[in-house]
Amino acid sequence: MENDRVLLVKRAHTPKVNWWCIPAGFMEWKEHPSDTAVREIKEETGLDIRLTSFFDVYTGYDDPRVNAVLMLYQAEIVGGAMHASDDALDVRFFPLDKLPDKIAFEAHVRALADFNRRCRGGAKSGSGR
Repeated sequence: MENDRVLLVKRAHTPKVNWWCIPAGFMEWKEHPSDTAVREIKEETGLDIRLTSFFDVYTGYDDPRVNAVLMLYQAEIVGGAMHASDDALDVRFFPLDKLPDKIAFEAHVRALADFNRRCRGGAKSGSGR
């Protein structure tokens, strides 16, 4: 989060092309989840980050490719230049109260609602985890 805004990417590939999501991706063989988070942010957004804390784990069942485990961290930007690349068509910061209508996966919707509730005192989430 930066200035009360969250970083999202617009998907370039199926499923859900042109829908927004939290930058994320598949973990490489023998890669630690925290290393995956740093690598995926760099690949999709051009930004270098430093993880500051672990946020939560979510399960996802609405991606036709896999049943997903989404491990999310909070981070600060330490370098790089923001630009969409790799699997992203666009990258932007959005205020939590003005998120795009098309968020790609239910786990991402739940995570954003939880983040709003826990970190900003926003509306209660219905995560159902």
